[in-house]
Amino acid sequence: MEKNVYQNELNQVRYTAEGKAALKTALLTQSAFHSSRRRCGWGRRSLAGVLAAVLLIGTATAVAAPLWEAYFGSLSANERDLMEELSGELPPPVTCGGTTMKPLATFGADGVFYLMLEIQTPEGTMLPLLDGEDACYTLMDGKNLENRITLVNSNGLEEAEFLGYMIADDYLEDLDPDDNRIRMVVEIHADGTLVGKTLGIPGLWEINGEETVAIAEGEWLFPITESMSQELVWTLDAAGLTTETPYGPIVMDSLRISPVRVEYTYHYDEAVAEAAKEAERAIQEEDAVVGMVGEDGSTTPMAVSITPSAKLSLVMEDGSQMEFNGGFSSLGSGNRHQVSTTFAQPVALTEADYLLWGETRIPLT
Repeated sequence: MEKNVYQNELNQVRYTAEGKAALKTALLTQSAFHSSRRRCGWGRRSLAGVLAAVLLIGTATAVAAPLWEAYFGSLSANERDLMEELSGELPPPVTCGGTTMKPLATFGADGVFYLMLEIQTPEGTMLPLLDGEDACYTLMDGKNLENRITLVNSNGLEEAEFLGYMIADDYLEDLDPDDNRIRMVVEIHADGTLVGKTLGIPGLWEINGEETVAIAEGEWLFPITESMSQELVWTLDAAGLTTETPYGPIVMDSLRISPVRVEYTYHYDEAVAEAAKEAERAIQEEDAVVGMVGEDGSTTPMAVSITPSAKLSLVMEDGSQMEFNGGFSSLGSGNRHQVSTTFAQPVALTEADYLLWGETRIPLT
């Protein structure tokens, strides 16, 4: 993930400058996954969701792929066909307080959802071009957690209580900066199914440096559906494969890949676990850094946690490597980890060559 993603998260907590820098460096070093695009903001359950899972959802017509090229960049013929296959039926437009959010394209499956919206504000409302890295439009108010993008289940309860997920939004180049319309994209990456969930958008805000201006506030609800043939989900024969880490070998248990994400489990023995704990103790003893300062001036050392792991990447036939957008990781019994990570964009697996786990090649057969 990008440095600014972690920085946004860190800015919401009162750390010393040294603590922020050390934590950000540790996260960037340990994370095997990163985002290929800048985000205006991230909604998430916790900072611990450094690893992640992802999904796509939707339906669209044959115009879906050209629309998504404005977001992902140029797509191959196979990727364009994949977009069409993953696309679903568009939800109807929703109007609240004179502002209409109209779905232009949507696709998803396997716990990932992408929704492209055209947002039209009331006549007379200008949406000018924004300059600078700190200026953007966003669908959530970063200064008020009540105004955040949410997932709601069929019982009307927010899914943050039951499902790990991350939400990102981004805005596309304004085709006509003199009108009152803008295009936005919402991404959801979850560690479980999104079928039957509803996406709730609280409004539109303009952020410029430290200043946040509300353009529209209300409630815009869009149902989520998933659509992906099981033929696109491959279970690979990877059980027993090993790769090295600085703390010793780790062993693959299972591996599953789809055009939108990779899920796998691995484990390691007690000797590897103890080596990681020794490294944690050495860091805390030698490089003790104050992580948090209380209102009374008291300090709390920054906790250090090391998980033996190896970078996983998908190598394409042309030698390029597909980037991951984030993911989720959970620790089970017996030093067994379950990891789910999503691609930065849907991948045509027919153009892929193999997975690389550390220095170990895993064929896609």
